[in-house]
Amino acid sequence: GLCPLVCHDGYIQTGSLVCEDGHWILPDCVERTCQHKPTIDNAEDLGHCANSASGAICFLECRPGYVRTGDVECTRGEWLGGSCEPKRCQRMPMVARADTRTLDTCKNMASGQECELRCEPGFMPTGKGVLRCELGNWRYASECVPASCDYAPTVINSDTDLQTCIGTAHGQTCNINCKR
Repeated sequence: GLCPLVCHDGYIQTGSLVCEDGHWILPDCVERTCQHKPTIDNAEDLGHCANSASGAICFLECRPGYVRTGDVECTRGEWLGGSCEPKRCQRMPMVARADTRTLDTCKNMASGQECELRCEPGFMPTGKGVLRCELGNWRYASECVPASCDYAPTVINSDTDLQTCIGTAHGQTCNINCKR
């Protein structure tokens, strides 16, 4: 009868049990190769790594905005390790008229995180007042602009309803009439 050779997972049989010149030549179990290329999200094409021997290292190159965590290794027919992670925003964002103390807390934020924008006195943030880290770069959805006047002024002997002056933009005037 036949005596089949059974290899462990990750190994493949090479050769056959052959009688040659009165001696047995034995088959062997060797580690599988990685016939397919590694599949890593946000990596450049890794087609050059297909058909690698077990133990081979595939150098991982990530797309712009991503950083590699290590290389990928062929281990008995499977690619293991390595990934491409979104870059963090290492530096603080630069915004004119912003409070730099609060911007300093934005350093090293993860991609997708938002940082609150606080402005110097006399200035206010536009929009939602946040900056967003996207793949290692700051997206400036807000800036510091001169603040509007958000309260009614007190003018003695005014005949005008000064509540209408609330919200007057920087540099704009609010007309008043004086009592006679």
